[in-house]
Amino acid sequence: MGEVEKYKGFKAELAIAETYEQIKAIEIKAAAIAKIASDSKMGKKEQDEWGEFRVQIERKKGKWLKEKFRKRGTGSNQYKKVEKSETTTLADVGITKDESANARLLLNEENLIKEVTEKIKNSKDVVTPNKVSNEIRKIKKEEEKKKESEKRKKELEKYKESDYEPQKYPGLFQNVCKEFIDDNSIDHIITDPPYPEEFLKDWKDLSEVANRILKPGGFCICYSGKIHLPEVISNMTEHLSYYWQLILLHTGSFAGVHPVKINTMYKPILVFYKEPKKCQDEYITDIIHGTGTEKYDHEWQQAEDELKQILDRFTKEGDLILDPFAGSGTTGVCCMKNKRRSILIDKDYQNE
Repeated sequence: MGEVEKYKGFKAELAIAETYEQIKAIEIKAAAIAKIASDSKMGKKEQDEWGEFRVQIERKKGKWLKEKFRKRGTGSNQYKKVEKSETTTLADVGITKDESANARLLLNEENLIKEVTEKIKNSKDVVTPNKVSNEIRKIKKEEEKKKESEKRKKELEKYKESDYEPQKYPGLFQNVCKEFIDDNSIDHIITDPPYPEEFLKDWKDLSEVANRILKPGGFCICYSGKIHLPEVISNMTEHLSYYWQLILLHTGSFAGVHPVKINTMYKPILVFYKEPKKCQDEYITDIIHGTGTEKYDHEWQQAEDELKQILDRFTKEGDLILDPFAGSGTTGVCCMKNKRRSILIDKDYQNE
């Protein structure tokens, strides 16, 4: 049977398929033919056609899932079977969580499928369901980042020219602090320095600068990675004293730390202080519950709600907060909203 006849036959099968088993059987056969087509160097046009057909199979699977299962909650693979009103899992019917997510995504994004498919067909790549769903996710993620960024800018307009609008300085914090920041003038430092090994010297410099510019008893609070944690603490305690470690619990999926083959669900937030030791006013817990990622303005951006938890526990209204690795400026935003003054420094800032 020629490829055209096979395609027509599978298309007719798909049109009348009603059960997951029937859809899965067509999917397996179509995937096998796509593999043969790739191995035999079939023309790109023909391979793309099979790829588009496999996308349609995924959409049919998504439609079946929508009709038969209703999701119980965000981030859960627990589903309620509609027609029997009984709880089951995707695994009970042989569907992985990722498989379900891809099928539902492709079902709901018909317009983006056309856009993405044409883009792939005009490239050197071949259309596949995974490639289409991955490209759609990228587009949706960029749209969400843009929407959140615009929302944030609009929200901040009301803070313009207020007493809490951040002072911004472009350049390396070592140079900016030396030139513009007076001794004993900063209430607290809250920052997220880069974690890779080549930046360990910056932690040592931060310790020295913080000891000069912090008011006595002021805190220096730093997000940190874990690979170089002993070196970070050693560098920071050259000029400051160790106070405590907070634990930021991640939400959602874990992050893989590949050099040590560990899936991590938390991030350390290290707290140091300039002598003499002055405790915060009230007893606090040392767990901060993550509120999800906010990376719409900067790849290292930290979530604003998490930062507010730090402000609430360690700072007061009117305090002057310094962030020497300000990035997208989340520290300044959070300080404005919570009536703290702030100074932001970042080497990527443009002169304003």
